[in-house]
Amino acid sequence: MVIAAQRLAMCVITKVASTEFRTILAKIQAGNVSASVDIETMHDLPPETWPPKATASQMLALFSDPSATRMVFTREPLSRFRSAFMNKCNTTLTDPSCPVLPEGSDGGALSMKDAVEWMLMQNPARLEQHWLLQSEHCQLRDRVTEYTVVGRYSKENLSKDASCIMDMAGVGDFNNMGPQSTSESFWDAVAAPNPTGSDTDAQEIAELQRLFTPEAARKLIQHLRQDYETFNYPKEPAWLEGATGELYGQALILLP
Repeated sequence: MVIAAQRLAMCVITKVASTEFRTILAKIQAGNVSASVDIETMHDLPPETWPPKATASQMLALFSDPSATRMVFTREPLSRFRSAFMNKCNTTLTDPSCPVLPEGSDGGALSMKDAVEWMLMQNPARLEQHWLLQSEHCQLRDRVTEYTVVGRYSKENLSKDASCIMDMAGVGDFNNMGPQSTSESFWDAVAAPNPTGSDTDAQEIAELQRLFTPEAARKLIQHLRQDYETFNYPKEPAWLEGATGELYGQALILLP
């Protein structure tokens, strides 16, 4: 997504705060600092309000401009895989965003073991966007060094990091919720703790340790190695030492 007037470009990757980034980029694209944001309807934001896909000439101009901001946020690949699985497959209805599920089957019967074994049989460079390698977005595999900001997604640091980058890019004035909120920033609002989710890095690590056996995690890391190599993520995450995999074969519907 390119906003030429602000000399700003972003590669938005699904399952890496993509809804939040599209929402704030749409506000910047509209040029209305005071535009209101409704958190409840963010996922229904129509694509026509998003910044349009860049033309070749716009891309050339922006990627040749040393003062432009070109940013991307990536996520530790197993963390992103867990998020896609829990968010898109935790349903008793067939969801096109969960290709693990055969047509008409019940997602409640799925386990992380099912998802991992399915992924190990796929080409991760040719999948639906929620499961596609991050390095296959925006030609990142070959062009990541052309970005001026390559952020690492963190649940508890997202608000601080995204706000900082907006200030760096000169669009910090858009970091608000509109007239209905005089103090809370957009990023503080959307990153507020969710009582039903794992909103800290420590909570997510604990969940990863319960969902993956060390063997399964290492097999999946090897399968997704293109992302690990492109973004320099450790291929032996520190949390693996404490992984128990006690929920690895548990039916999804029964997961706490």
